[in-house]
Amino acid sequence: MTFSFGMRLIDRAALAALLLSASGAGSLAGAALSGRVVDEGGGTLPRATITVHKLSGEQFEQSSLTDSEGRYSFAELPDGVYSVEGALAGFVSLSYRPVRIYFPAQVHWDFELRVAGFGGDAVYASSDLVGELTWEGARVPKAKVCLTRPGGPYGPVCTTTNGLGQYFLEVPPGVYVATVDSGVGTQVQQRVDLSTAGEYRNALALPGAR
Repeated sequence: MTFSFGMRLIDRAALAALLLSASGAGSLAGAALSGRVVDEGGGTLPRATITVHKLSGEQFEQSSLTDSEGRYSFAELPDGVYSVEGALAGFVSLSYRPVRIYFPAQVHWDFELRVAGFGGDAVYASSDLVGELTWEGARVPKAKVCLTRPGGPYGPVCTTTNGLGQYFLEVPPGVYVATVDSGVGTQVQQRVDLSTAGEYRNALALPGAR
């Protein structure tokens, strides 16, 4: 994994992890974003890398290493919507988006990483919904497509189709409700099963599509 801030960022993250280990759980209380990284059995994962990347507006990316108890913390983050990734060599990396962080709210986000089935750490547990939206045989531009995970820890993930009616959404694996709003009073909901990480192409079947 390549970090835009170079090795100095890794050094700062390592220092932050040491400070967290020394000061205990109380230091996480006022953090903008904090959490814990564990394996599938609940065991702590020290020295896992947590990376936050701002998805809109000013460019911002920062990383932190978990301490001996698998905890991480970002004391201050600019307001905005982020992707948050947890990674450790030998485990499947996991990325969540969108994670909304706005001062003075304190967001707690835990990661459970599973052992990778092969060597390396460039594996992502995400599901991609991609395709072309048509209505009665015609492409539908500027339609709003949203995925909502019932009971999920975050709000809907949305996009707008381009001039060719194409859309792309990346979400954690799970079962979602897809909502399509054409912008002219037509709204359709559909259950989509994205439980296995991978690409799902043209999974949205709308009335009149062919």
